Amino acid sequence: MPLWTHAPDSRDPAWITWPVVGFLFVLVASSLSGTALSDPDTLWHIAAGRWMVEHRALPMRDMFSWTMPGAPWTAHEWLSELVLYGAWSVAGLRGAVALSAVCFALTAAYLARFLCDRLEPQQILPIGLLFVGLISTHYLARPHVLVWPLLAYWTGTLVATVDTERPPPWWLLGLLLLWANLHASFTLGLAMAAGLALDAVVEAPTAAERWVRIRHWGRFGIGCLVAVSLNPNGLGTLWHALQLMQMKETLGVVNEWKSANFHEFQLILLWMVLVFGLALGGRLRLSPVRVLLLLALFYMALKHVRYHSTLALTSLFLLATPLASALRLSTARREEGDVEALDALMRRLTAPTRRLATGAAILIGAAWLGGAARWIPSAPNDGITPSRALAAYRATGRDTGGLFNSYAFGGYLIYQGIPVFIDGRADMYGDAFVKEVTDVLMMKRPHALERYLDDRQIRWTMLTPGTPAVELLDHLPAWRRLYADSVAVVHLRREVFSGVAPSSPRRVVPAPAPSTDRDPDGR
Repeated sequence: MPLWTHAPDSRDPAWITWPVVGFLFVLVASSLSGTALSDPDTLWHIAAGRWMVEHRALPMRDMFSWTMPGAPWTAHEWLSELVLYGAWSVAGLRGAVALSAVCFALTAAYLARFLCDRLEPQQILPIGLLFVGLISTHYLARPHVLVWPLLAYWTGTLVATVDTERPPPWWLLGLLLLWANLHASFTLGLAMAAGLALDAVVEAPTAAERWVRIRHWGRFGIGCLVAVSLNPNGLGTLWHALQLMQMKETLGVVNEWKSANFHEFQLILLWMVLVFGLALGGRLRLSPVRVLLLLALFYMALKHVRYHSTLALTSLFLLATPLASALRLSTARREEGDVEALDALMRRLTAPTRRLATGAAILIGAAWLGGAARWIPSAPNDGITPSRALAAYRATGRDTGGLFNSYAFGGYLIYQGIPVFIDGRADMYGDAFVKEVTDVLMMKRPHALERYLDDRQIRWTMLTPGTPAVELLDHLPAWRRLYADSVAVVHLRREVFSGVAPSSPRRVVPAPAPSTDRDPDGR
């Protein structure tokens, strides 16, 4: 199924259609969204891309922390980081936001086209808006957003392939190769391909056809494994997701890996009510394999909030055709002359997108991004940007080594060229290290903080206000508060003020830093 345009129908007037409307609507809304720069990982991803460009190499060892110098670390999302850095180098953080907005808009456009080919015209708008809302719950200027169009197109194409009883197209392997170097979520693509291959085989009408499908999908599966192995870590990258899912302590600390909080309204509830309501009423009919796939997707979304967007980007493709049958109120065809004005409008909006409309949407989108640049967010969320606290410490003239920082500040500090204690690369630090840091900050054991700071030869701290460790540092005789605001609190060892510094901590030279002024764009 083509992504943008279908064969034009001379009987249909030229008209802008739902994919074009969806593209422009999401582009405008997401480019102005204040959430795109609310995650600290955005900043270290850009810093990693900068390091690769400056060193003309892929990182294989840690170069950003002083706690894990030289530790094995592969940038699994190296291509996304280069793309984000490229956007940043052109337009600063506005460029990263604009790039993410375009990827989100392309995803919405393809989703709309897929729905237009299956659902009734009056059903597309409410379901499309629900899913744009679900996807936006994890909208951030990060690598996972760059692969949203690939995830949607991969899933939609494979579903259409199985529904039409065709063999999987080999050109999809090129998309998977790109995906495997952009983001680790390609493992979900492999799982979807395996599930749909099993669905195609199980639903084969005859034994002979079943063996034909086994051969087709078996060869495609081997091609998938070859495609995903063409990355800096080879097939070892398949274990990255499994390793992360086993980090129980990390999953309990990082917000996006926590379970959904249903004490507050969640859009996923609407989708669950619709799907399970139709299923329990006997109106939603699916093959057993697709039922298992959907149950797995719902389980992932309930267990980790970051998978709400993944659920939206996969489940709707599996359910679009069954939903069309379940929601269809009437299949009676009416004569064109009897079609009411609203119905006529809806039919035009669901008609195949003309190339002229597609080109116009692209031009309008480009004009919007250029003309609205001053309104596109250019600074990260204040909660992850301790710029004033860092400036206060730099004013002391002291070396920036030996820092003990909160997890949320890691990305910004790496972006500013500061060797960090911990950051968002939890897979490198390991679950034991994350648990150790969490226990110390939350003061789960008596006197653990003092011993930890001494053993690690910490010279200064930058922690979020309200952390139990902050209040204790205010009362420890070896420490003095230097600076505090609503974002960060900085403490120094008193030896620093008396001119007697502890022995230098083990550290490495950080990546070349951007401008050291307070502008988060590094300008």
